[in-house]
Amino acid sequence: FRRVLFRSDESAPLKVRCPAWLALEIRDSTDLPCSDNSLDVRLKANVPIPSGAYITLTGLLGTGTPDGAIAVASNPASAVTTGNFSAGELVMQLMSEIAAHTNFTLTFGVINPPSSPSTFIQKIVRLKIQDADGFQPESPVSQPAGDIIKVRTGQFTVKSMGQQTPWPGAANTITVTLKTDVPLFGATIHCAKIGRASCRERV
Repeated sequence: FRRVLFRSDESAPLKVRCPAWLALEIRDSTDLPCSDNSLDVRLKANVPIPSGAYITLTGLLGTGTPDGAIAVASNPASAVTTGNFSAGELVMQLMSEIAAHTNFTLTFGVINPPSSPSTFIQKIVRLKIQDADGFQPESPVSQPAGDIIKVRTGQFTVKSMGQQTPWPGAANTITVTLKTDVPLFGATIHCAKIGRASCRERV
């Protein structure tokens, strides 16, 4: 027999527990512009989430992530393996039931934008669930570690200029040294131009 966990007030015949989220939160891994950003979503419900249910995350706007299928890792493993991303929404289907009171995590990647607006507005991420009886059709997802997909403004940590010689008429070499606190190019950078806030700084 399958063990059923219930409270004393749920022992009455035909008493049905109202489905609710005990945990529903999202975190990201980096604030570097134009970089791969891993998003972790943690869910826990007070009832089983049935196999076949569709879970949709909305509000993932302003990224550089192309529309289409993206890989999703889950724990428990293989509950979700892929999702479809379009216009800031990620749709996933459960391949196996998630037991009640089980911490369930979803991990997927997006591409951070090149910059954030000077007046940043927190993204309102919501979770929609379909084909799971009793759940609210839409619930807000908290961001306990801070705003997600909010990229830092790049700054010069080193900016200096020097010359080889002050002698008149002599051949001279000018050396400019720059160092930033964000990567500007390389295999991990996915856009051609990073935020321009630092470009006006004088050396």
